[in-house]
Amino acid sequence: MEKTNEISRIGTWEVDLVNNKIIWSKITKEIHEVSPDFEPDLETAIDFFKEGNSKKTITEVVNEAIVHGSPYDVELEIITAKNRIVWVRAIGQTEIVDDKCIRLYGVFQDINELKLAEEKIIRTNTELNAILNSGPISIITTDMNGLITHFNKGAEQLLQYTANEVIGKLTPVVIHLEEEVTNRGKELSELYKKEISGFNVLVEKAKRGEYESRQWTYIKKDGTQFPVELLVTALINLKNEITGFLGVGTDISARIASEKEILDAKNSLELLTKQLTKQNNQLASFAHITSHNLRSPVSNLNSLLYFYNNSESMEDKAELFEKFEIVINHLTSTLNTLVDTLKIKEETTHEIEKLVFDDLLNKTKEILSGQIIETQAHITSDFSKAQKINYSRTYLESIFLNLISNAIKYQSPERALKIHLETIHQNGKTELIITDNGLGIDMEKHGSKLFGLNKTFHRHAEAKGIGLYLTKTQIDSMGGNISAKSKVNEGTSFIVTF
Repeated sequence: MEKTNEISRIGTWEVDLVNNKIIWSKITKEIHEVSPDFEPDLETAIDFFKEGNSKKTITEVVNEAIVHGSPYDVELEIITAKNRIVWVRAIGQTEIVDDKCIRLYGVFQDINELKLAEEKIIRTNTELNAILNSGPISIITTDMNGLITHFNKGAEQLLQYTANEVIGKLTPVVIHLEEEVTNRGKELSELYKKEISGFNVLVEKAKRGEYESRQWTYIKKDGTQFPVELLVTALINLKNEITGFLGVGTDISARIASEKEILDAKNSLELLTKQLTKQNNQLASFAHITSHNLRSPVSNLNSLLYFYNNSESMEDKAELFEKFEIVINHLTSTLNTLVDTLKIKEETTHEIEKLVFDDLLNKTKEILSGQIIETQAHITSDFSKAQKINYSRTYLESIFLNLISNAIKYQSPERALKIHLETIHQNGKTELIITDNGLGIDMEKHGSKLFGLNKTFHRHAEAKGIGLYLTKTQIDSMGGNISAKSKVNEGTSFIVTF
């Protein structure tokens, strides 16, 4: 029993009210951080409790126990003899003789790690909700049957429904034009040679592992209609099973109105036409980019949550929660960057700063910590030949994240994953080389379209053809170049020339 109590940090205590004597067990004294020969009394015992709610509560429950024989079970804060604030659970019982309480006894447990973990969970949930509810973008999730499970603030603003009105009660079909759903259902039925209708029209492509991004008409609660660019994708758990669906909708009313103005005055608005075409392209791909750039940190959150739920050590749980905070911060930064891409400008400028390659690699490993733990990836580096570079921080962090996450995603099941990064000077320029021993790519077959949008080269559940396209776009915009060398079943090297 003592060994069990030591592991679970549970001590015992007893108050002899007849002889006015208090007995603390070894663990109870350890929790209070007092010496083994410490002899408490009722007053000093209560003085350990933190001033305010904790001391008030323990005083009330002890008095209630003595007067009425009422047991108690409370979670409070104490200040130990070493002046540390610790959360504890105090459970008390009474011994009554002739209607008089002669003894209090019970257990005393150190729950500090549990309470700190609980506070981190609350803080994490608050931050996630802030991310999901930022910006005028409709984010709606459903279960497999189509019932809405999440309805963010952007959806409330755009559609005039409250989350309470729709969650668990309605499907997204109610905010779509019936005629559009019917016509799209006919197209899909003909394409897949089976009857597809209702909610399935919206998610059929996602069920098949594809993205469905197209223009729809949304209907507000008051009947008002407006056009949206909607991306629908499947929600996948760690077992690669579909658990629901995610729809990200962007109001494109301004875009549609602008297109009409262009058609009405096309002869005199050539410059505006070019600008709006650029805006159209960015808005059309925005949902794709959002889903891709959020996928990696969200996948890592799922992995970290899996390891947390399966961890039995409080020390491991605390370490995993520190990783949660790192990934959450990156998720917030990523979303802010993506929202900024909606601000169309004629000239795009990038803030250049001196960056240390080691720092970028360490941050990337922190962000991908869940996947690295899950795949047991071994990552090495040698930046001795070029330790620093002047570059856009946002772009270089994205390049590291995309290329390393790709290496993890396409690892070979036949061998342990190894990823090596190094920098060199070649022809007066700095080069970054990222090499893995993964599945490799058939360059004769796919080399010409390696960095194309929506081009995939493996039958991987998460292969969407976005990451390499974004990476090349960012490198090109900074005047650089990216190339690849690869052999099937041997691995791949990506060479970034800055």
